Amino acid sequence: MSPKLVDVEEKRQEIIEAAITALSEKELSELKIADIAQEAGMGQSTIYEYFANKDQLIKQAFEYFLKKLYVPQKNEGLTALEEFELVLEKVKKQFSENQTKEINILIDLFYQGIKGEFPQLKEIYEGYLNYLTEKIIQDQEQGLIREDIDPQVFVSWVGAAFDGISLQLLLKTDNCDIEKVCDSLLTAIEIYSRKE
Repeated sequence: MSPKLVDVEEKRQEIIEAAITALSEKELSELKIADIAQEAGMGQSTIYEYFANKDQLIKQAFEYFLKKLYVPQKNEGLTALEEFELVLEKVKKQFSENQTKEINILIDLFYQGIKGEFPQLKEIYEGYLNYLTEKIIQDQEQGLIREDIDPQVFVSWVGAAFDGISLQLLLKTDNCDIEKVCDSLLTAIEIYSRKE
């Protein structure tokens, strides 16, 4: 009998998804590899075959999670405004499909990072901010966004608005019109950035 071939990427994906699910049930500081192994239905030693330690696994889970929700590789050709619109479409979809658990996990991870319990978060977050800042600079060079806008300030403002919307929607999901909230934010971004 020949040995069973394991798809390494598929197994890593399975472990990452188990880590995300486990994070929805425990705080990062309390989470152990044993919790992730139990969620994945495998032994701890199997997880260590794919990830050196919990921090590496959580970092990759967060990167996967962020890309899944916000930064797919196919975004490279989009303008900043198109990317913001795509993010808002994903937010609308999550809330319309009642997938608030994913938003909760993202907020929890950010909170853990702010508390210093997940220092890798800063690296990931700064990478995303730099990516968006570069996109805005490219759009300014192409005449799509006003030149007098500071790209870093613009990214910070939009990011703060996205964070605020996510929190508001989590707190008021029943009596909040997600379509109107997201559409009005996109309109505000367009008005602010539009070249006269």
